[in-house]
Amino acid sequence: MLSFFRRYRIRTKLLLIMLLSGLPVAVTVFFLLYAKYRTDYREAEHAIQVAVEAIAFQHEAHVEGIHTLLATIARFPEVKRKDKKACAHLLQGILKQNPSSHNVGIADIDGTLIASGVTGSGANFSIGDRKYFKDALRTKRFSVGEYTLSRAVAKPAIHFALPVLDDAAHVVVVIYATFDLNHFNTIFEAQKLPPGSALNITDHQGFFLHRYPPHPLVKPGLLDRSDLRAHMTGEKSQGGFNEFGRDNVKRFLAFKRLQLYPDEAPYLYIRASIPEKEALASVHYYLLLAGGLFVVAALFALLCSRVFAGRFLVAPLERLADVAESAQKGDFSVRTGLPASNDEIGRLAQTFDSMAASLEAQRTERDSAELELRSSEQKFSAVFEKSPITVALTSYPAGVFLEVNQAFSSTFGFSREEALGRSTGDLNVWVNPEDRQRYLQMISGEAYVNGFETVMRTKDGTLINVLFSGGSVDINGGKYVLSAIVDISEQKRMELALRESERRFRELLENVHLVAVLLDRQGNVSFCNDFLLTLTDWTRDEVLGHNWFERFITRNDEAQVRQLFFAAIESESIPAHHENRIQTRSGEQRLIVWDNTMLKDASGTVIGTASIGLDVTDHRNTEAQLLQSQKMEAIGKLAGGVAHDFNNLLTPIMGYSEMLWKDLAARGENVERVERITQAAMKARDLTRQLLSFGRKQTLEMQKIDLNEVVSSFVEIFHRTIRESIVIKMLLSADRSCILADRIQIEQIVMNLVVNAQDAIADNGIITIETASTVLDEEFVRSHPAVKAGTYVMLAVSDSGHGIDKNNLNHIFEPFFSTKEVGKGTGLGLATVYGIVKQHEGNIWVYSEPGQGTVFKIFIPVVDGVAFETPEASQVVPVARTASGTILLVEDNETVRTLVNELLTECGYRVLATEDPVQALTLATTCSIDLLVTDVVMPGMNGPELHRQLLEMYPDLRVLFMSGYTNNVVAQHIEMKVGDNFIQKPFAVDALLRKVADVLGNQPCNASAAASRRIVT
Repeated sequence: MLSFFRRYRIRTKLLLIMLLSGLPVAVTVFFLLYAKYRTDYREAEHAIQVAVEAIAFQHEAHVEGIHTLLATIARFPEVKRKDKKACAHLLQGILKQNPSSHNVGIADIDGTLIASGVTGSGANFSIGDRKYFKDALRTKRFSVGEYTLSRAVAKPAIHFALPVLDDAAHVVVVIYATFDLNHFNTIFEAQKLPPGSALNITDHQGFFLHRYPPHPLVKPGLLDRSDLRAHMTGEKSQGGFNEFGRDNVKRFLAFKRLQLYPDEAPYLYIRASIPEKEALASVHYYLLLAGGLFVVAALFALLCSRVFAGRFLVAPLERLADVAESAQKGDFSVRTGLPASNDEIGRLAQTFDSMAASLEAQRTERDSAELELRSSEQKFSAVFEKSPITVALTSYPAGVFLEVNQAFSSTFGFSREEALGRSTGDLNVWVNPEDRQRYLQMISGEAYVNGFETVMRTKDGTLINVLFSGGSVDINGGKYVLSAIVDISEQKRMELALRESERRFRELLENVHLVAVLLDRQGNVSFCNDFLLTLTDWTRDEVLGHNWFERFITRNDEAQVRQLFFAAIESESIPAHHENRIQTRSGEQRLIVWDNTMLKDASGTVIGTASIGLDVTDHRNTEAQLLQSQKMEAIGKLAGGVAHDFNNLLTPIMGYSEMLWKDLAARGENVERVERITQAAMKARDLTRQLLSFGRKQTLEMQKIDLNEVVSSFVEIFHRTIRESIVIKMLLSADRSCILADRIQIEQIVMNLVVNAQDAIADNGIITIETASTVLDEEFVRSHPAVKAGTYVMLAVSDSGHGIDKNNLNHIFEPFFSTKEVGKGTGLGLATVYGIVKQHEGNIWVYSEPGQGTVFKIFIPVVDGVAFETPEASQVVPVARTASGTILLVEDNETVRTLVNELLTECGYRVLATEDPVQALTLATTCSIDLLVTDVVMPGMNGPELHRQLLEMYPDLRVLFMSGYTNNVVAQHIEMKVGDNFIQKPFAVDALLRKVADVLGNQPCNASAAASRRIVT
């Protein structure tokens, strides 16, 4: 090659040199363009992969939010109770806070809808055929369904479901929520991808569910291409590839499969793409630009070498070559003859002669110096060039590059030739010149600078974060700066991503309608959201940095909660769920159910706790009211059952004592002891009536009455009954509202409450009786589940007595519960009031504090559009009767049967008595029967059934029913209106005889003054 090159003259050589010199530049440009192409190619692949991962991550976070939301809903008691109204109200409130979901619903295990968050979606439809519902029942865990049309809102969506289990791990209900795929649009736009980028969502069968932005060739329901599908269904759950998209555009594509659980098939495939043309647009631009510049530069170089180089460079060099050739031959007397000039060739010609004289001596000295320099340079280059850290040697203070290593070229993009001899200003690597001045000042003031951080610019304009370490060095008497530079851009990007993640997490905690709080290891508040401040009325400055236990925990709970917290810090394990009360600024206590987790730093050391809390105060209060109502209902049923058994026991006691009284009185003997037995039985009867009142089983004579008139009629009675030291105030409403009630029972309520108020006042005091018309609206009903909305008449009885403590308030209406001393009360007065109020479909509440008196408020529904009724005096029309006939007596209680048998027999009736209804049918065939006297409730066959069978033999057979139950209970067994053919146990002797005579149309037997003691029920 060299021999070939030597053949040509210098002009030709110069042209060839210029062409050859341009060749490395061309190769370098091509290499840089290729590197740029590979960089942009990898960046495009990385960008689309990061975008897909970000989309999947945010979607999975949203799905986790749905899971947390459904788990929170599952803890509400009304969900397990399947309370449709309460569940609908709860879901509607939750749906307003979750706009990304079309609907939130609850269905039973058959799939029938119980409640929905969509207002007006009361349609009775089923989700039993939906995949998400079946999977939830089958796996008993959080599940996802197919992309399908929501039956509640008629919109396509993906459904998620969570089964609610009881204590036996059986599914009670299934809670579900919808997810709108349009939510992906916002996530995709946030990735800031190049124009023409697209997002595709497909299901496990390869059908398109969603495409953003929309495209006419890619529509929902279209089947994906098999070759594209093959990339996504392989072993890897995520990845990328380069292929023509579904719209026939060459693209960089990335995908990720979404699964709820590793053991389940994917339910969604996310695929995002960037057009290859857009991703590599800058490379194409640089390629065209570099090619054009290279052609222009080559043409310009040829022109310059032709016109100027020949005259000013080639000819003088040829003359110098001739002189040098002469000198080579030993002729040092030759001269160049070139005109004196200040350029290099002129100075070379001027000094050539003087150089020739000392050439031999200088040659020896030069050889020695070159050998030493070459050795030093080899050592320095070995360390300098191979260093993995960017190293540069620059002049001080101009900043001209004297030497750079290979790492410098990799970091900044400048080759060694491009950098050497040029200053930092020429290369424009400093983004902020002020930073360079500060760096030089630090170097001039200190021996060594470490950790100087700044931003610099690479050759292609990319900004990178770097860390400088360097110092000044002296070389041959000159001052230079040796700098080591580390690219920390990736670390900065990671820090930025971490800060962004923390910002999003903090934004989530700020906007969620739950209590969010972070505590350090000492229990001090390091973060709290606005919901906590709104709930407790504290300001952020009053909470942050303050101790959580001192600020929010009640005194009763503080020790326990502190122990739980510090035990968790010590063991590095905290209970996932816990509940305790917190107190607000005003002292109000709110019950919070917590979800807790430990906070750890990068090394795994516990630095505190994070807690999310749900305020369940109102729900627990409503639940307590409902439980109290159910408790009183159960006690009422027990009281009614006990009263029935008492009636069966009192019937023979009262009957035989009355018969004994008559016998003794007829013989003129002392009847005082018998009368005491009768009086005791009467008191037992009254006790039974009170139990029946509490159990809401007494017979009521309902009529339209004016409550003001009833209360006013007691004024004189109060003044005679209540102590003179007590003042009675009447505050009656001007409105006369009509109620449907039993007047006698209402009078009993008023009297019981006033007497109870008197007993609560030790000396002097005031009893206030008040009536008013009021409306209990839906807001009131939400906090009092036993109440129906509507218009009511309120009766309030208040006293200025000693009051009732909170422990007794929850039991005040229970039978036999009394705060009075032993022997001064039965404990049935308020229980009777409670039963009467409930039987009138009313409500009663008590308000009291020790030392502040007590107020009882009763609300009875108003009856609109009816006039008041006044009881009419009954008119008795005497009927001539005679005692005769055959009576079939059926009673399973032996003592009652014996008593009735003796009474009827002594009156002259023929009695056929039995305890068995089946045997009674046999007895009825032995003779003609005029009257059936039977108990209502008996084993095997009840009284009404026996009467129906006997009517087949005796179509005109009359019947008299007996029962310890009341009329309204008996009416459930007798298929007719209960009236004159019924008598309630216990009954007086004459009452029974009169009732028998009335049914048969006979003259009453042995009627006497004892009839005045009959029992009215």
